[in-house]
This record gives sequence, structure tokens and C-alpha cells, in this order.
Amino acid sequence: MAFKKLASRSFTMNFWLPLVIDVRETDEVSQGKIPSAVSVPRGILELKIEKLVTPESDRPLVLYCAGGLRSIMAASSLVGMGYDKSKIRSLQGGYGAWVKQGFSVESKQ
Repeated sequence: MAFKKLASRSFTMNFWLPLVIDVRETDEVSQGKIPSAVSVPRGILELKIEKLVTPESDRPLVLYCAGGLRSIMAASSLVGMGYDKSKIRSLQGGYGAWVKQGFSVESKQ
């Protein structure tokens, strides 16, 4: 199943109020994350997602991981749960690309 990818630059400029979901593991998130992102590790996404947003919601979702693979798998799972594929994006290149392009990050001090 192919998902539209979202380049980091497009995310910061053109995407309207998405729910940004970090599907990396907790130890990865502790090293930094995209501002406003909610951490829901890939392994528990299906158990926790409906507490954040239901399949009926019109809110767009942006999922990311370290490099892009886990977020694509997570997006596929969400579609299988009834979420609208047209409202889901996987951040191309993941957190690594975000950092490499110099965008802001939140980190625990």
C-alpha cells in the first residue's frame, strides 16, 4: 500500500493543524522530537491511537519515525483500522531528515 510522502519543508509550510505522531521508541524520543509531536511507539499505536483521534475525525495525521519505514507501516495499520488514507502522511526521511534540514526540535535537557 503506497502512502503519500510529505517532505519536511512542505510540513512546516503547508500542512494545516495536523496531529503529529512520533512512532519511535521511547529511548529514541528522549534524544529529541519534532515540536508538538505526540509520542506513540509503533508497538502500541493500535492500542492508543483512538485516545488521540478517532477514525471519523477530519484531522490530518503526520506520522514519523527515525527514517521513514516504521511510520509507513504505522500508516498502513491506521488505514486498516478505518482511518482515511487521504488524511495520513508519512514524513519522508523521518526525524533524521528533519534534523538534517535544520528544523527545530524539542529535546530533554
